[in-house]
Amino acid sequence: MAPDASIKNRAPMRHPHVRTLVRKGVADEWAGPGCFVEKRGKDTIDRDFSQRTNILACLLRFQAARPRYHMHKTVESGLLKDAMSSIWKPSVTVAAIIERDQRFLLVEEQTPEGIKFNQPAGHLDPGESLLTAAAREALEETAHEFIPDALVGVYLSRYLSSRMNEDVTYLRFAFAGALGALHDRALDDGILRTVWMSYQEILATREKHRSPLVLKCVEDYLAGQRFPLSVMFTHPSIHLASHD
Repeated sequence: MAPDASIKNRAPMRHPHVRTLVRKGVADEWAGPGCFVEKRGKDTIDRDFSQRTNILACLLRFQAARPRYHMHKTVESGLLKDAMSSIWKPSVTVAAIIERDQRFLLVEEQTPEGIKFNQPAGHLDPGESLLTAAAREALEETAHEFIPDALVGVYLSRYLSSRMNEDVTYLRFAFAGALGALHDRALDDGILRTVWMSYQEILATREKHRSPLVLKCVEDYLAGQRFPLSVMFTHPSIHLASHD
């Protein structure tokens, strides 16, 4: 979260300064009176904690403020860590668009909003590529192997649930591909069954879709939208995440 315009437009050395930072909650290792020292300025920023940490990180970066040790940790390291963690990020997901004889393989699943239809889909896990994630999710949710051969599209959507108090933005990578062997294994938790549906059946059940992207991905697939898998690149360092 960036500082507001009144702060952003000022020169770094003219930012307002915070004289005392009191961190709320149980993780109170570096917060408290006296843990922050000003070089200049007397104004105190009265903002929520995430805004203040971002502003303070900016001050430290431009040396407009100087931290000193407090309980064996510096304000600088704490502020920068909190500022990084407060940056908004979408949730990355993958989906498998599987068609056979003009019918599409979907799953019926139990969700906080009730029983819904979705493509075999799920979250990208640490240490895996987007292609690996798509194959894994398809196997877990349908018990079938899935071999991606094209990227159908990249989609951004927002899920807002007042019932569960969730507000999440999803970045979905949808892949077309071939259906492989069926394995003798249980379906993933929450998956009630797999079902083959025509486009007309998918269109008729749109009110029961997990996301508006269910229909959008099918329509893009039917329109012939395909991108080569070579447009994506996974650096080998990604695979190290599974060992961290």
